[in-house]
Amino acid sequence: MTKTTYEFHDVPEEVVGKWQKTVDLMAEIFEVPASLIMRVQANQIEVLVSSHTQNNPYDIHEKADLNTGLYCEKVMATRSQLYVPNALDDPLWKDNPDVKLNMIMYMGVPLVWPDGEIFGTICVLDDKERDFSKPYRDLMWELKKIIEGDFQSIVRSIEMTQANRLLAEAKQAAEAANRAKNAYLANMSHDIRTPMNGIIGFSNILANEALTEKQKSHVNIIRDSAANLLNLINDILDCSKIEAGQLNIEIIDCPLDQILNAQESMVATLAKEKCVDFKIITGRDLPAYIHSDPYRLNQCLTNLLSNAVKFTDQGHIHLKVALNEDKGKHFIQFDVEDTGIGIPIDRQEAIFESFGQADGSITRKYGGTGLGLTITRQLAELLGGELSLTSEPGKGSVFSLAIPTGVDITDRPLLDRSTTAAGTEELQQMEAVLFSGTVLVAEDVEANQILMDLMLSRLGLDVVIAEDGIQAMQTALSQTFDLILMDMQMPHMDGYQATLSLRQRGDKTPIVALTANAMKGDDQKCLEAGCDDYLAKPIDRRALLQILSKYLQPSETAMNKTIASVLCV
Repeated sequence: MTKTTYEFHDVPEEVVGKWQKTVDLMAEIFEVPASLIMRVQANQIEVLVSSHTQNNPYDIHEKADLNTGLYCEKVMATRSQLYVPNALDDPLWKDNPDVKLNMIMYMGVPLVWPDGEIFGTICVLDDKERDFSKPYRDLMWELKKIIEGDFQSIVRSIEMTQANRLLAEAKQAAEAANRAKNAYLANMSHDIRTPMNGIIGFSNILANEALTEKQKSHVNIIRDSAANLLNLINDILDCSKIEAGQLNIEIIDCPLDQILNAQESMVATLAKEKCVDFKIITGRDLPAYIHSDPYRLNQCLTNLLSNAVKFTDQGHIHLKVALNEDKGKHFIQFDVEDTGIGIPIDRQEAIFESFGQADGSITRKYGGTGLGLTITRQLAELLGGELSLTSEPGKGSVFSLAIPTGVDITDRPLLDRSTTAAGTEELQQMEAVLFSGTVLVAEDVEANQILMDLMLSRLGLDVVIAEDGIQAMQTALSQTFDLILMDMQMPHMDGYQATLSLRQRGDKTPIVALTANAMKGDDQKCLEAGCDDYLAKPIDRRALLQILSKYLQPSETAMNKTIASVLCV
């Protein structure tokens, strides 16, 4: 290992202090004005440590070219001691710069790294002729051993310093790469989700048109394929964010019945289409609220239940929810039980690995990235829980997701599932009305302009389209709107700037951000710009209906129509 790249500050302070005491002692023992430790670096000789004597002419860090430091150069070349009682008597040394400093006596020995590379020299100098006996000359070798005894610690210190420097550089490079990766993922998400919004939206509208059975079949294939593609995109983005450590968990109080209702609403329809029985079975003493991340918990359950529907062609899918205790801590255990194809025991761990499937035929028959279970297990761990599996081929599987309640259940109200029916009825009532009002849609993509106009018009709303942020701001200030749907990435002026400008001008119209970005923090960025709410593209029909119900009044003239029949989704 070459040692010529280190700096003096790499040498530990305690070693420098020890060396200083050594050269001071040398000056005292030899009764000389100058005692030095010289080191060689980059073809230069440098005074590394100099004795604290009154007549010492050498400054710390004083340097000279190697070919002018003839004494030290000779010592290093021969790897032996050099003793010159009086350089003025020796023509060979007449040009030595030490002579010009009136240092005419020189005695030095080489300093060598443990690997045999020359470090420099240790020497004493005087401005008068000196005659040192052999014991004095031998003492130089003992002093050499003292100095070289510290080299191992210096090497470790230098290597540690260099390793830390490289680690810091690598960390900076990794952080820069992560920033670039996140920016790339955000752009990729936007670029893919924007056309996906058009594909899914228009296929939903077409599905309710007067089509032949064959045409309806084709449209349904488009819808299913688009939904599958969107799931793949979400899996890849989530996996990338988890690997980069960019996926944050937001732990809040969340109602357990809302989580179960959301899963029931989604899975019941899918299971019915396959003639598979679906039930949610709740145990006793379940708390009404838990302290967790509802979005990520729903994502875990959605992944598990979607898999159960995908791999079950007959029988049942049950979501069993129970309260368990382990080492004084309470957990909610969600058991997703199905009577599907099952998984061989030797493949049960592999399915939790990235891109893993039970076997190759699974991918060919059922599709998927093989990331869903990987993400679900990682999310479970981020939530403080765990995901496990029991399965038997041909008989089905049970995926068990255990999540800490995060609350003291003794002072919490209990879950009452009897309110579920009321909640479902309320949703049906919401879907039984059209809306009234005028909505400004700021959207630069023509396909999405047409789609939003169709969707909102069929819901009874008057729609005005703005093609960019500048037009959106000017239009919003020139007439009154009941709601603004603002795309956040537009030319000339983006949605963030347009929203901020409207708020600065006193416009109080509710503004809902529409964005194809789906990275962590995008929602908060929209809210900070002045938006009241946030919708991600492709736009989910339930999320859109909830937003419209939140900010708009129902139409009194269209109470007998349903949103489902007009929206066709």
